[in-house]
Amino acid sequence: MLVRMNPSPQPHRGVWLAVLMIMSMLALARGRAAAHGLPPAAVAVVSQDERGPTIVRLTAGLALRQADGAYRYVCPALWGDAESLPAYALPDQPAVVLSSTGLWLLHDDGSATRHPETLAEGYALDLAAQGGKLFVLRSVDRTGSEIIQVTATQIASVWRDAGLWTSLAAGTDFLAVARLTHDDRLAQRKLSPDGRMLSEAEVAAPPGAVNVLARAAGDELYLAVAYNGGRQLGKLDASGWTPVQTANAAIAGPVQLQDAGAYLAVDGSLSRLEDGALVALEAASGHAVTCLGCYVGQCYACTREGLRALDAVGLAATTFDLSKLVAPAVASLSPALAATCDLQWQHLRFDLLGFGVSLREDEGAPAASGGGPSRATDAVTGEAGALGAAGGAPKPAANGGGCSCGLLGRPTRSNAIALAVLLLGGGLRRRRR
Repeated sequence: MLVRMNPSPQPHRGVWLAVLMIMSMLALARGRAAAHGLPPAAVAVVSQDERGPTIVRLTAGLALRQADGAYRYVCPALWGDAESLPAYALPDQPAVVLSSTGLWLLHDDGSATRHPETLAEGYALDLAAQGGKLFVLRSVDRTGSEIIQVTATQIASVWRDAGLWTSLAAGTDFLAVARLTHDDRLAQRKLSPDGRMLSEAEVAAPPGAVNVLARAAGDELYLAVAYNGGRQLGKLDASGWTPVQTANAAIAGPVQLQDAGAYLAVDGSLSRLEDGALVALEAASGHAVTCLGCYVGQCYACTREGLRALDAVGLAATTFDLSKLVAPAVASLSPALAATCDLQWQHLRFDLLGFGVSLREDEGAPAASGGGPSRATDAVTGEAGALGAAGGAPKPAANGGGCSCGLLGRPTRSNAIALAVLLLGGGLRRRRR
């Protein structure tokens, strides 16, 4: 005969239900992170002063520094988009923002207006700064390309071509465009800042190639090729294609630091590029680097938390932290645009929470100065048109989003925990009875 000694009390089914709800809701909260686009991250410095970045480009929108050191979220709905395209501000000028409907200007108060020049209209693909000038690559009639020099008030055509080029880079004394042709060839043209042809080259692309980006570091020009199964960084010239580095998922850079050489991040690992070989930087150990860039000589790296300065030993001080983001200013916007902007903020906020980034408490977004809605008010309902108005235009050489459970009826992580704890407590009370 088997005798069961000191049987353990079995949990009430309500307890198991509560545990299952905790597990499933936390999985839902985590699993929905970045469900609306790319993982939330800082991807570029748009403007900077002696205190650090003043405008930061995010995967979805921009971050504008406030007097107290917080960063006010600027939603891409202001210029009619859902994700971020490249943006850049020359010193003491408004930021030029690329969009699917043309060029916009972001002002110090966070308002956005269309660029006043007609040449600013159309699908903008990429931008690059060189020698204190800002250049933008845009499509012309969906099949051709043009490089324009842009200020806040004027635009001048620099170079035109009948082919559709999709990426632009700027070195010390040159511009460069790149594209993947319809017959799967890598093509590159190197130009002077006034548009004169310096060199051109073309070669068969690696099998399965899907995109190519032009990248410059000082005097050196590189191409970064994305293909099925990996990434490859190399150089293209009259003698052919010379691979420099391969990666499984991502290659960031290279960027050239003064007196410190070229830095490159391969699959998140930051290294120095020396004679074609990578030398790992101990100071960057344990930090995944997702982008590298420079603004007026100050180079930086993107990490999971935000932005870090680069120096001779690797990652230096944090210059931007995603946890400092606060809600957008929507009081001056039309009701429709304010609702869209707030929804984009809630998307990003939820994704950040899903990735473990806790935001500082925001006491409410003050109304943006400027006396009423700007022309950006029409971005959703009027002149900028609906999202995706560019039709069949190619994807820019650039990098989106998140979701508010409160607005859409899905549980946030904190709500899931609270609800499950209540159920758990109820189940335990019933069991004790």
